[in-house]
Amino acid sequence: MPLSIDVDQFHGIEIEEFPAQIAQVALWLVDHQMNLRVSEEFGMYFARIPLKTSPHIIHGNALTLDWNSVLPAERASHVMGNPPFIGHHLQSEEQKSLLRSELHDVSAAGMMDFVSAWYVKAARYIRNTKIEVAFVATNSITQGEQVGILWSALLKEGIRINFAHTTFRWSNEARGKAAVYCVIIGFAQFERDQKILFEYDTPDAEPHARVVSHINPYLIDGPDVLLENRSQPLGDVPTMMYGSKPTDGGSFLFSEHEAKEFLVREPAAQKFIRPFISAHEYLHGEKRFVLWLVDAKPDEIAKLPTIKQRIEAVVAFRKASKAKTTRDYPYPTLFRQVTQPQSSYVLNPGPYLREPPIYSFRIFSQRRHCWK
Repeated sequence: MPLSIDVDQFHGIEIEEFPAQIAQVALWLVDHQMNLRVSEEFGMYFARIPLKTSPHIIHGNALTLDWNSVLPAERASHVMGNPPFIGHHLQSEEQKSLLRSELHDVSAAGMMDFVSAWYVKAARYIRNTKIEVAFVATNSITQGEQVGILWSALLKEGIRINFAHTTFRWSNEARGKAAVYCVIIGFAQFERDQKILFEYDTPDAEPHARVVSHINPYLIDGPDVLLENRSQPLGDVPTMMYGSKPTDGGSFLFSEHEAKEFLVREPAAQKFIRPFISAHEYLHGEKRFVLWLVDAKPDEIAKLPTIKQRIEAVVAFRKASKAKTTRDYPYPTLFRQVTQPQSSYVLNPGPYLREPPIYSFRIFSQRRHCWK
């Protein structure tokens, strides 16, 4: 009994050599598993041994390779994958360069998660074809400012979403695994008659499928209306701003234990230790503290050698920065960005995708803390 699918119909790209080999073996294993199911279903033994066909897994960088050299688009039917999720704060210079190169005609590309490059490259690969694509991605590309940046470009390419999984928690067996919140988006340059939205009551729940008339870039049943990034609010409301940013190499920051140890060595620094809240602390109920020297006078600092050491460490860290504005910043006792409000405020930790990028969002209480 002939089967219409064989492993040599699968093509792939993997940046690491050993995982590329593992992917090939994995496809053979899955092929064997499916052959066993066919045997059970039709009551006959079916096996492809000896192995005569092989998957085509290329060892290379998917963002620098021409996908048509791996498999010409006219021969492809589906593209799927789990590209890397790396927020713009965490990208290396090489990754930033690759992202900008792929999103060369996308405004504000530097704000995008690395995974967005695969969406843009796939959209170009499937032009004027019936290829269907499905990628796992960080949910950031369906929230906030990234939606307007990425999906404006994709909609211009004629991309339409035919099915999607809303936010769910990524899980694996790795040690110390981080909390990663993902989506799956299936898209093409044509619209299916029936669109399916898989929704989750909570990120850890099982999905329930719903047939909808349209799926927009926010992964809801609604028209393709995109909210563009803007610097000013629409009405007379308080301004939303990015939290204070240390850019200090950690020298201004303390865990609760570290803060207590620091004050044992330098008790006169008590007035400069304040509670500190970032997205991580806020969402996990953890305590953290900061050395806040906005009101510190030079003669006070001169009498506190442990504070002077930390300031010197901050200076060294900033001088080694690749950013000229950071290297030239003239206030070593202050955060690199100070936006501490002087009145009550609402803290918005933003989309929390994984263990937070260092200094991704900082804002802290004005109240001073004293230990008894």
